[in-house]
Amino acid sequence: MRPRDGRFFLFLVLFLLVQLGSVLLGHTTYFWGDLTFLQHPWRSLCAEFLTKGEIPLWNPYAYMGMPLLANFQTGIFYPGSLLFEFFPYSYAMEWYIFLQYVLGAFFCLLWLRSWKFSSHASLIGASVWALGGLSLSRLSFLNQLGVLAWIPAFFLFSRRPILLGLSVSLGLLSGHPLSLGCFLAAYVVVGGICFKDRGAFLKKSSLGIGLGFLISACLILPGMELILNSERSSGVSLQVATTHSFAWRDFLGWAAPWLLEPMEFKTAVLWWKTSYLGWVGILGVALGFGRSSKKIRLPLVFYALCVALLMCGSENPISLWLWKTLPVFRWIRYPSHFSDALLPCLVLWMAIGFHRQKKAGLFWIFLVLELLWYGVRAHPTVRQDYYYDRGPLVHTLQKELGGHRYLLSGIALEWTRGEGKSREEAYRNIKHRLYGVSNLPYHLEAVGNFGEPLVPKANARWIHFLYSRSGLAEAGTALPYFDVRWVLTKDHLPAGLLSYLGRNVWHSYLSLRSPSRAYKILREPTEEYPLPTLGKPLEYIRLRSDSFTVKGRAFEHEKIFIAQPYFRGWNVFLKDKRIPWVGIGDFFGGVQVPPGEFQLFFRYDPCIWIWGLWLSVLSVLGLGVYWYNSV
Repeated sequence: MRPRDGRFFLFLVLFLLVQLGSVLLGHTTYFWGDLTFLQHPWRSLCAEFLTKGEIPLWNPYAYMGMPLLANFQTGIFYPGSLLFEFFPYSYAMEWYIFLQYVLGAFFCLLWLRSWKFSSHASLIGASVWALGGLSLSRLSFLNQLGVLAWIPAFFLFSRRPILLGLSVSLGLLSGHPLSLGCFLAAYVVVGGICFKDRGAFLKKSSLGIGLGFLISACLILPGMELILNSERSSGVSLQVATTHSFAWRDFLGWAAPWLLEPMEFKTAVLWWKTSYLGWVGILGVALGFGRSSKKIRLPLVFYALCVALLMCGSENPISLWLWKTLPVFRWIRYPSHFSDALLPCLVLWMAIGFHRQKKAGLFWIFLVLELLWYGVRAHPTVRQDYYYDRGPLVHTLQKELGGHRYLLSGIALEWTRGEGKSREEAYRNIKHRLYGVSNLPYHLEAVGNFGEPLVPKANARWIHFLYSRSGLAEAGTALPYFDVRWVLTKDHLPAGLLSYLGRNVWHSYLSLRSPSRAYKILREPTEEYPLPTLGKPLEYIRLRSDSFTVKGRAFEHEKIFIAQPYFRGWNVFLKDKRIPWVGIGDFFGGVQVPPGEFQLFFRYDPCIWIWGLWLSVLSVLGLGVYWYNSV
């Protein structure tokens, strides 16, 4: 980078500070959607475990317990996540967002300059990458923003496999495989079209991408195990897959958001429609289309049209047929994600269009002003203390649950309308309702949540069984099998075997039977009665997030019921001898113990995590040896 480019980049950083200044330098913070209901719980819990010296392998608080490290979207291995270890979430989140934008702009500027585009043309491309609608719409999705920051580095290091591999690994570790897959496809296609020596490009790219996957094995291997053992392993329905499809009129928003239908420019809510380039950006694409050679123009146009067609999802009969027919789309949600694959192509066209244009600098000023006009305050904010406002329900549950679980009804989970005299009060009221996995930072164990992309099959079956009960009265008979002490509902319902406690954000009910996490089994399930008959509750002691003990006395060979779905990686020990986890009925689980006093030790210690860690360590060491010898 030349000194002049460095000065231009500093100006771009200042513009990013203008766009985010209200939160970076003020007393407000972003909060909408995933930032509150997913990112705050994931990041806070991982930071807490690491601070205590625990590897965050298991999450005991969501969906009755599920893997945590294997969840790609926690971004636990991503270097940027270190911010959440040292600073409160709101401050760490704001600076994390800013740094991802800066990284994306920096690598995009270097990429275009390395491809011999002029300073102003490169700066226009970098400005659209950092300040454009696609980046702005991903502000609530920290993992996607992390992927977006590293994609220009793929093009920058396309001739240097080691640096490409490091960039791919950082994109993977940031935590959104679908976005990374879209961008990798764009990189391979656009790079293959633009490079004259396609064989060398594909060879070096394959080497770099493979190296990136090896370095990221510590996340990929446990993540793939979770995927294969989750609900998503069999795919999703066509209706779910094609949610957030683009209508043809939505593409007008790529020029300017006000060209959409009235009230459709809501970046936080209708994020999938926010992909604008600005009028200067669209002009650059048009100029680049006209100035590019036929060898580049026709393949890029064909590629862009194919991507645009896939983005239409259920809004177009041809794209709907593709989503119905091609097997790969069974595992993909949201056609709008394919907009990621269009961005590198469009930025490249802009750079071609403004390359060595005399007034490109003036166009850049107009572009930045236009993008800032759309972007400043596009996302709603609240006061800085938002994430530390627990609310009355959390205080009550922390005091009364006593290590047991609570159940939020399925109807309540779907009710997201806030209550309050002001907008801020309504936002805080929604936060107090424990949507998503927002119970995690408060150590409240829940039966059912929403928002986790990869829920294990066993957990989903348990939850479906409970939610399929007809009414609160019938569900009350099944609560001991889930260790539920409190039930929360949207409406006041007949209590049945529960005691009604009044309204505390939700209508609250207390189980009249003292729950436990482990019981003796008196009788196993039958076809007539699908639930096991539970006997005496046993002593349950949680040692850490990933381990617990169960104590008791058996008078003969007996089965012990454990109110937790089984996931591969859990080991059970009796007197230092490993014993198997056995099935009880269709989907419940437990262990069998011999007569006499017993103390069972349960530990989640997945070997696939160790294999992935060793593979990552060996890959990094191999790179170090190679670098040392080459120097």
